[in-house]
Amino acid sequence: MKWTLSILLLIVALSDRALCATSSLAYGQRIIRATEQIDRIKTDEEYGEEGVGYIKQLLPINEEVETGSGTIRVDNSWLHRLLDEYKAQKDKQQRVAKLDEAAGRLRALSEHLRAAEGESGEAQARNKIGEILGRSEYREKGEDKLTALIKKIRTEILTFFQDLLSRIFAAIYGAGTEAGWVFRGILILAVVITLALVVRMAMRIERRKKRGRKRTVLGEEIEEGMSAQDLAEAGLAAARAGDFRLAVRKLYISLLYEMAEQNLFELEANATNREYLERVSSYSTLSTMMRYLTDRFEYFWYGMFSPTEEDFSAYLKSYETGIASVRSLGEQAQG
Repeated sequence: MKWTLSILLLIVALSDRALCATSSLAYGQRIIRATEQIDRIKTDEEYGEEGVGYIKQLLPINEEVETGSGTIRVDNSWLHRLLDEYKAQKDKQQRVAKLDEAAGRLRALSEHLRAAEGESGEAQARNKIGEILGRSEYREKGEDKLTALIKKIRTEILTFFQDLLSRIFAAIYGAGTEAGWVFRGILILAVVITLALVVRMAMRIERRKKRGRKRTVLGEEIEEGMSAQDLAEAGLAAARAGDFRLAVRKLYISLLYEMAEQNLFELEANATNREYLERVSSYSTLSTMMRYLTDRFEYFWYGMFSPTEEDFSAYLKSYETGIASVRSLGEQAQG
C-alpha cells in the first residue's frame, strides 16, 4: 500500500511539472498570437482593454519553457511593463509607440527562437534558446540617469527660449506705430540670425562633448574620441581578417553613432536596436534602409549563421548609402 501511494504521488508530481512547463514551440506560437493581438489593438482601439488582458494571459510575467533537455525560467515582465505603460499613456502617438515597441521585440524574439529550434543537437538548442531569452532586450530596463538629466535640461532650455521669443514678439507687435515696420523687420531679422548662430554653436559643442566621453551602444563601450568613421574602419579590418559577423556589427554601430552625431537621436546605454529603428521611422529617406540594416544585423549577430563575404559586401553597400543619407539630413538641419 505504501509503495502504491508513493508511486501515485510521484506520477502526480511529474504530471504537475509537465503541466507547468511549456514547450519552446508552444511558447513561440503564443508569441505569434500575442503579436497578432497587438496588431489588432492598433487598428481597433476599443479592443485595447480586452486585447491587453488576453496578451497577458498568453504570456504571463514568469513561466517555464521546456526545451527537450531542460527547463528555462522565462521573464516576460518587460512585455507587461510596456502594456501597462500603453494603458496609462494619454497621448495617442505615445500609445502607438508602446505597441510598436512591444510588437517589434516579440517579432525579433520569435525569429530568434525559430532559428534556435533548428540547431542540431538538444544541448546546443537549449543553450541557444537560453542565451536568447536571457538577453537584456527582453528584460525590463530603467532609463540611464545621465540621459534623463540631459533630457530634463534640454526641455528647460527649450521652454526658456520659447518664453523669451514670446516676450520679444509681444514687445515688437505691441509697440506703437511710431516704431515703424522697418525697425520691426530689422529686429526680427536680428533675432532669427542670433538664434541660428546659437543653435549652430550648441550643435558643435554638443558634438565635441559626445566625442569627448565614453558611450555604450548595444552593450559595447565606445572609447573617448571615437568617430563613426573609426568604427567603420574597425569593421572593414574585421572583414579583412575574415570575421564578417563582427564586421556587420561594427558597421551597424557606426551607423547609429553617425545618427547621434547628426542629432537624429540620443544614444542610450540601455536602448535596443529596435528602439533606435523606431526613432528614425519619421525620416522617410532612412526608414526603409534602416529596417533592412537592422534586420540583417539581428540575423547575423543574434542568429546562428555567419555572413559570407557576399553577404558582407551587400551590407557594406547599404551601409554606405545609409551613411550618406544620414549626413545629408544633418547638413540640411544645420543649413
